[in-house]
Amino acid sequence: MSDSAELAAHDEDPSDASESLKRDLPWLAIILGASALLAANYIYRTSIVSDGSRVFLLWDDAMISMQYAKNLAEGNGLVWSAGDEAVQGITNLGVALIMAAIHALPLDNNTTSAVFQGLNLIALSGIILFSHQLASRGLRGDRGLRLSAAVMVALCFPLQVMSLQGSDTGLIALWLLGCHLIYARSFDQKNDGVPWLFFGLLAIGPILRMDSLIFALPLLLGTVRLPGAMLPRLVAGGALLFGVVAAILLFGLFYYGDPLPNTFYLKATGQPKDLMLKLGGEQLWWWVQCWVIALPLAAVAAHRHWKLPWVRQWVVAFALALAYHVWVGGDIKHRFGSRFLLPVLPFLLILAAEGAAIVTRGIQQGSPVLRRGMCAALCLLAVLVSNSTITNAEMLSTSRETLLKFYNRRNLANAMFYQRFTDPSTVIALHWAGLVSYFSDRPVRDVLGKSDRYIARLQVDGFAPGHSKWDWDYVLDTMQPDIINKVSRGLGEMPKFRMNYLRVDSRLCPEFFIRRDRRALLLDERRLKFTDLTKTGKRAM
Repeated sequence: MSDSAELAAHDEDPSDASESLKRDLPWLAIILGASALLAANYIYRTSIVSDGSRVFLLWDDAMISMQYAKNLAEGNGLVWSAGDEAVQGITNLGVALIMAAIHALPLDNNTTSAVFQGLNLIALSGIILFSHQLASRGLRGDRGLRLSAAVMVALCFPLQVMSLQGSDTGLIALWLLGCHLIYARSFDQKNDGVPWLFFGLLAIGPILRMDSLIFALPLLLGTVRLPGAMLPRLVAGGALLFGVVAAILLFGLFYYGDPLPNTFYLKATGQPKDLMLKLGGEQLWWWVQCWVIALPLAAVAAHRHWKLPWVRQWVVAFALALAYHVWVGGDIKHRFGSRFLLPVLPFLLILAAEGAAIVTRGIQQGSPVLRRGMCAALCLLAVLVSNSTITNAEMLSTSRETLLKFYNRRNLANAMFYQRFTDPSTVIALHWAGLVSYFSDRPVRDVLGKSDRYIARLQVDGFAPGHSKWDWDYVLDTMQPDIINKVSRGLGEMPKFRMNYLRVDSRLCPEFFIRRDRRALLLDERRLKFTDLTKTGKRAM
């Protein structure tokens, strides 16, 4: 079939997609309801009971953004530590602003995270609906394909886990699918003018997260396929998109003194590129093995519909996400879902659903009912294998603790202790930079550099995503924190640290370390045990 003939086959009444949505609403309601119940249960499982109150928490990286948002809402500026130098330790400006709006509500710190998790639950529902519509409009799928795509995306547990843990992947995926849906529908429009709605939505991506540009640029260039004058459309869309990017960079320059986020220097510079590429490639290969069923099925569907420009855009977005994941060296908890890959997984699953339909239609033997059953089983197997056993267990097993909950519980205990039993001026150095800073309401220092310019710009020989850089001499001599929340990476073996700090043990929280000359900052020493580190072995840390 020629390119024009393929487009003509899909150039039907745009109301068809709306009609398919109406026809499928009863089934979609069941899918959305079941997905929402599972997500709500997961949100509940991530929470912790502390001092008789239920506390809702995000994973630590998201709690850093929450700390920035809380400070903004309280009038301290968009900063990590109130009163300190403004450092851009976040990469998701738009998400932080959404979090700041949540903090403007009459809520306490125990429930703000639940509201953000609820927004991500809504975003996940939107992703399911958009996936249904992409299967309908993009592939002209019948009811079986449309609902199969919706179910597969609803069962995409890596996307659910990381979104409900508070990462920005759910919002980015919702934005990306919305852009692709409007792009596909633009071929139905009779108006050949500038698609301002599409360009406006496209420009939201960099606001949410700057590296969304890797998805926005191909869509901008893809407008050359739309009817009408190409150059005015590209100029208008490019001006809007890059105008937004320029505004964000200027904001960073004037507010933080640097147009780029501090985390760019921390994660993308000063580390051996060969090690970054190696780890990124190893992580990607791990996921490719999980996609052993979904990827070939998606390839079958992509080959069948390759002449459709929007399908090519799906493939481009997926390929760019894979390349970007490798380029940045992967992600810290990649087996639960790489934040760089998750936004494009719905494209993989939509195409895999179509591929399963194509493969099973090619089976000559058996009744249509049997073939439909085989197609449904193949789709279910593909998505569950794609999830990996660890995320299947994460979402479905109620007997196991959720991702990082063990550490969240310990960090929350420390934070509540500092908030209740230390002087408000107490300066705390943190490895886990989010949760403790959010709940302790104390001045904080980041020993791993997300919100510290010096550490972020170090040159190092090793690589671990986001955790390659530290300088204990700088921490001890320049930062001089009153409390160090924990030790790691050789800090506990340094004579300077052992000489200047005491270990503090309490029944109320895990151990921490306080400077010898700052014990007066502890408001109640009666239930504390102090250990002189110079009189213990290294293993006594």
